[in-house]
Amino acid sequence: MIRRPPRSTLDRSSAASDVYKRQGLLHRIICDNSVTKDKGALMTKWDCFKVEEFVKIAEYAQSLVDRPTELVDLWGQVYREGHFQKFHNHIHNDWAFVYYVNTPEGSSPIVFREIRKRIRPIEGMLIMFPGWVDHYVPPNQCNGRSIVAGNLVYS
Repeated sequence: MIRRPPRSTLDRSSAASDVYKRQGLLHRIICDNSVTKDKGALMTKWDCFKVEEFVKIAEYAQSLVDRPTELVDLWGQVYREGHFQKFHNHIHNDWAFVYYVNTPEGSSPIVFREIRKRIRPIEGMLIMFPGWVDHYVPPNQCNGRSIVAGNLVYS
């Protein structure tokens, strides 16, 4: 599931609109707090539940699921040139989501093995996928690709 709310929706106080308008602030929060290397990229802690800007994105992701969910992980990541993510999945979660905050030219796609799909990141785009789906990010070709990601389980 790939969602990029139309600009008109974002301008009408949707859950994501405030964040969409403050991409620069969100990118700075991610960069300032991404200090741990995880599978090839820098990330924040896994439990950023008190970061208001992250929570708004998570709430928007939850609104796209047809059943109530609980947010179990919420983090940010920044990719510098050469950073990547190895094949992995979120098997113990029903849904995973990625929100693209900053996508300079040269930002690597997310690649899904089972469906042989490469999705080029677009600033403001949210993608959701079942937690069991294997995916990876090839080596990044720029500095500053940043995301907010999370995991959801059915309540």
